[in-house]
Formats: sequence, C-alpha cells, structure tokens
Amino acid sequence: QAPLTFLVLLTDSLIESFAVPFGAQVLARTGRLQLDPVPRLYETAAMVREVLLPGGLSPGSEGHTALLRVRLVHAFVRRFTRHTPGWDSAKFGEPVNQMDMVHTLMMFSLVLARGLQTLGATLSDEEQRSWCLLWRYAGHMLGVDEELLFRAPEEERELYALVREHHYRPDDTSRSLAFAVLESLSGQPPFYLPGQALFALTRRLLG
Repeated sequence: QAPLTFLVLLTDSLIESFAVPFGAQVLARTGRLQLDPVPRLYETAAMVREVLLPGGLSPGSEGHTALLRVRLVHAFVRRFTRHTPGWDSAKFGEPVNQMDMVHTLMMFSLVLARGLQTLGATLSDEEQRSWCLLWRYAGHMLGVDEELLFRAPEEERELYALVREHHYRPDDTSRSLAFAVLESLSGQPPFYLPGQALFALTRRLLG
C-alpha cells in the first residue's frame, strides 16, 4: 500500500494541513513549497517511508535519524521565521509551536488513515491503534509535550475535532500553497496523474 499511502499523503493530508492559517504562514515564508515544491514533497514522503519501515523508530534507524533531522529543521525554521520582516508572534503565534506540531502529527496519523479508507483500504481496529501510537511516539521524538499527545484513536479523534473547530480558517495563503503542491505534482512520477485528476482526488478526500 506504499504508493496509495504516498498519494493520500500528498493530495489529502498535506493539503488539509494548510487549513490552519498561521501554520500555512510559516510554510509560505520558508518559500520551498512555492519555489522548489517537488523535491520538498519527496523529502516529506521519504521521511514517512523511513518511519514506516520495520524498526523505523529504533535508535540509529533511518526513521529515527529522519525525525531528529526534522526536529533540527523545526528549530532553524523557528529562528528564521521570527526574523522575517512582518512576522508578528502576537498575531500569528510562535512558529512551529506545539499546537502546529500536534496538528501535523494528526495529518500523518488520523487523516492519512481516513484517506486510505476512503479510497478502499481496510484497516482493523488494531492497525488503527498501532498507527496512532506510531505517530504518538514520533511526536515524542519531535519534542511535543507528552500531555498534548493523543494516547488512543478515540482521543485523537476528539483532539482533531477541537483543532478543526477552533483553528481551521483557510485563507489566501492556504489556497496558494494547495495550488502550488497540486500543480507541481501534475504529470510527475510515480503517479503521472494530470492536474485535473489530482484536484478531483483532493476534493474527493477532503469533501
């Protein structure tokens, strides 16, 4: 199911992540999703792949190393964003803050699993619980406060509903990032899907 997971990750999870406008502001200010989107997207997909490999979160494994690398990137992005002209932490919040990281974890966990099921995959309760706990541990590796991390699928769904209700306010920046991602993937390997198909798939997955 790796190709299907990759497809859902890029056309569903990533696009939905832009719905939180303050997090989208940070991504826009780093510039890579607009200026160098395909390598940036493949980096994210490669990180997920490495985490999902057998033993992927064992110390010294590829997935473990990838998460530590992401944690360092987050630290750099926080510093960079705070010093970009016009950034107002009182208005936008701290860049790559705890809420942003928990929300991103749910994109890889709950939303990705939901997308796979929407496209016909079957996940047992045990598989969904294992998936949830995998990304909980990834959150621990990334520096998310233990008290903020979901501990079971039911708890994750409740947290997701709260974030969606109180923080989903997609704006022009959210939309520009979504268009940049989907247009950049048009005709690209490994799917070679035209842009219209990618947009239709995103609408099918997001509703």
